[in-house]
Amino acid sequence: MARRNMPIDIVITKKIFKGPIHDTFKVLGGDYNKVSKKLQSNGISIGDANTMEEIWIKNNTTADELINLITE
Repeated sequence: MARRNMPIDIVITKKIFKGPIHDTFKVLGGDYNKVSKKLQSNGISIGDANTMEEIWIKNNTTADELINLITE
């Protein structure tokens, strides 16, 4: 039987990476201001980014690094 839908973990991950940053921060770490300060203190700038994907691209980092920083 062929699989028609993508695995749920991939769907959720894509939505987190491409979703609005305020919502993503709530899901992963809580308060936007708290998370943005934590990222800035680790040398990661949010700037005018609207998604997690934009943050890691602009900062030449990875999704894993961002998630680790936010959730630690």
